[in-house]
Amino acid sequence: MTAVYPKALIFDFEGTLVDFQWRLAEAEAEGTAALANLGMIPEGQGGSYADLMNWAWRHQENFGRSEGVTALSGIYDRYDADALTRWQVRDGALETLKEIKSRGVITGLVSNVGAVSLLNALERLGLGPFLDAAISRNDSRWLKPHPAGLQLVCRRLGCQAEEVWYVGDSLDDIKAARNAGVLVAVVQGGQNRLAEIREAKPDWIMAGLPDLLNLPASGQEP
Repeated sequence: MTAVYPKALIFDFEGTLVDFQWRLAEAEAEGTAALANLGMIPEGQGGSYADLMNWAWRHQENFGRSEGVTALSGIYDRYDADALTRWQVRDGALETLKEIKSRGVITGLVSNVGAVSLLNALERLGLGPFLDAAISRNDSRWLKPHPAGLQLVCRRLGCQAEEVWYVGDSLDDIKAARNAGVLVAVVQGGQNRLAEIREAKPDWIMAGLPDLLNLPASGQEP
């Protein structure tokens, strides 16, 4: 049975199209310390790398202080560049994208990775030609799970939320999709453990990206 696709399939990048290589715990510790040193979060408190950046943007909007965004941008750019040296395309990703494009489906990407490393990786790994639009951390100030990136790529692609599926690997991807009002398929083996993914109840859970070629006919975990 052939999959019946929506108008557009939007992908996450790290952990979805490529393997997860960000040194997450180190980046979060460094980012937390940077904001604490600036007096932007109470000592001993922190959050995920996305929470930290979104906190810094809210601080800028509310108090006019841009130091937090500047500090985190520099830190995250370094971790992006480090991951760039190791990223490899996940099994079946290129073949899946090629087949999806051959079926006339619009494709896009929304990532919390910064523009410099993201665009470098898309070119080096041969993924760029199969994506009609790519949204990086620099294109949308708010990081997933905030829906801004997904909403922006939908506008650029001329799609409504009900015409889109999002494909990711993490809890933040699931939350971002829910916040944007789009269906979400999650591929195993990325940022979050399978038990966590199941508990979050995405619309589909896939063993690998090639399963996307048969959704919704197959690939959905009970």
